[in-house]
Amino acid sequence: MKRHKSYSHAIFNNEKFDPSRAALIYQLNPVNASKRKEVTLTYGALAGNSSRLASFLKSVGLKKGDCAVVFVPLGAELFEILFGLNRLGMVAVFFDAWSSPENIAEA
Repeated sequence: MKRHKSYSHAIFNNEKFDPSRAALIYQLNPVNASKRKEVTLTYGALAGNSSRLASFLKSVGLKKGDCAVVFVPLGAELFEILFGLNRLGMVAVFFDAWSSPENIAEA
């Protein structure tokens, strides 16, 4: 079994990689039925966006082993961020969206 550098490397550098295939399908405004919209993010878009983020993070001096706080709602941006961090070997640290400011300050 071939060992990959990271999960992003395993997905984006795979001979079966198809950039036109859906990587993520989700709904914008899932609560408001009149404004609900289904959105599809392709593997190609995920690869491109996460690569640009990784390049930016590297350009500002972040590197493998560094930690980044991730505090974004569930959606395409979350996965782009996670794959971007993973490309550099960075560690994602999550905050609970329901935490109070006092709990966050104590962390």
